[in-house]
Amino acid sequence: MPFSSGASVDAVTIDAFGTLVELENPVGRLQAALAERGVERGEKAVAAAFAAEVDYYLVHKGEGRDDATLLDLRNRCAGVFAIILRMISNSCRFSGFSSGGIGSSSMMCL
Repeated sequence: MPFSSGASVDAVTIDAFGTLVELENPVGRLQAALAERGVERGEKAVAAAFAAEVDYYLVHKGEGRDDATLLDLRNRCAGVFAIILRMISNSCRFSGFSSGGIGSSSMMCL
């Protein structure tokens, strides 16, 4: 039933599970936001952390019922992202010259 003004609308819902809206390049945008804060991470590491955050959200999405619980859920989701990103970063492998001399070394991270 059409209506002429928004005055009679109590709520609007948006399906954010990809059927009506879609995130635009979330990994690239997260990488850029991290870089602006001096944190450089590879695309695979950011993608893995984002996937873990989304997985956590999907399990706990019903827990955000009001302002306080929604804030708590947002903080926990961001915490999952940060923990996974830190774990991936801490799993870096370092290697240097086998001679033991001073020289360049390499680091491999996701």
